[in-house]
Amino acid sequence: MVLLGGFLYQRSMATQLDISLKQSKTAFRQITETEILQGVWSHKGLKQKVTALHGKVASNKIKIFDQKKKKLMASFTSLTGEELNMLATDLASLPVHIQEFAVTRVDREYDLRCTCSW
Repeated sequence: MVLLGGFLYQRSMATQLDISLKQSKTAFRQITETEILQGVWSHKGLKQKVTALHGKVASNKIKIFDQKKKKLMASFTSLTGEELNMLATDLASLPVHIQEFAVTRVDREYDLRCTCSW
């Protein structure tokens, strides 16, 4: 009976140790990723790259382009498929956190609304 109790105790402690190790590894990975992202987001050239999105399409197609501190709110109207694809590709290649990315189709043109932060 004592041996069975000891065996069950050992198995439960081993399981708890495995869970604790997995949680520690996950926490360490998240901390490392956060440090890397902070370094990327604090890079001075990132703001210019985000601002360059303004010049990718004609100014009459830009409804809103509001860049404050480390947040961008942009809205584009009457985009062609090529312009939408170009903006989406450029935005996806930037190291930013995309909070909103909404595309609506009106006939053969597209409207894009996006919000991102870094």
